[in-house]
Amino acid sequence: MAEFAVRNKLSMFCLAAIVAVMFLTGCGEEEQSLVYPAGDSCSVDVPIMGEKFSRETPIILKGWAADLATGTIPAKVEVYLVPETRKGGIKALLNRDLPRQDVADYFKKPHFVNSGITGKLDISSLSPGNYHFVVMQTDGQRKLFCFPPVVINIQ
Repeated sequence: MAEFAVRNKLSMFCLAAIVAVMFLTGCGEEEQSLVYPAGDSCSVDVPIMGEKFSRETPIILKGWAADLATGTIPAKVEVYLVPETRKGGIKALLNRDLPRQDVADYFKKPHFVNSGITGKLDISSLSPGNYHFVVMQTDGQRKLFCFPPVVINIQ
């Protein structure tokens, strides 16, 4: 029963995060986009779950992003740091095409070898609290949202 409650809470967060990110990105304003959530199409490897940060120190994010449905690497990857209150947050464009042989090996897709992402997140404007990551992959009009299960604390 506890597992159901946790999954239900996570599902509700994901739905609210999709709506918040769509609002932030302007989805549906000028052109129609294909927008959908993805289960395991990305990972935030650094920072790790529960890590604490001071607002004076930028966060260095490392991970990977790939579109498992199409077998492609996205043209653009952004990350949103969303507070549990779902009010505010930040968005950052990530560097992509970094070597990740482990991802290519795991999925048995050699072209995922450059699925690595990294970026520096300026968190100086954020309020203290817990934050979730939302990764958005864009390739043309296709937008893929991924919700890595990483929650960090900003103090």
